[in-house]
Amino acid sequence: GAITAILGKNYVMACTESVEKIIVEHYKSQISEIEKIDEKAIQKNIQKFLEDEAKHQETGRSFIKGNSLKLKAFKKFIEIITKSAIRISEKI
Repeated sequence: GAITAILGKNYVMACTESVEKIIVEHYKSQISEIEKIDEKAIQKNIQKFLEDEAKHQETGRSFIKGNSLKLKAFKKFIEIITKSAIRISEKI
């Protein structure tokens, strides 16, 4: 957060969009797995979380100005870090 704040609003919003993109993908995969075991209550909760995160993703996307190569690289970096954090948390 501190680094993106130093870089400016565009990077804060790009970070938000990128993190939420990965979280939405993660929730979608969780829903797929939960459908296999027929846990409707859990599935409903995760669907709600997914919808909330998708709104955050859209908010981030809507405030980004431009799409420079630096911004694209930054977003990809954030996606990689977020995926890594998810993988680490699954192992713990």
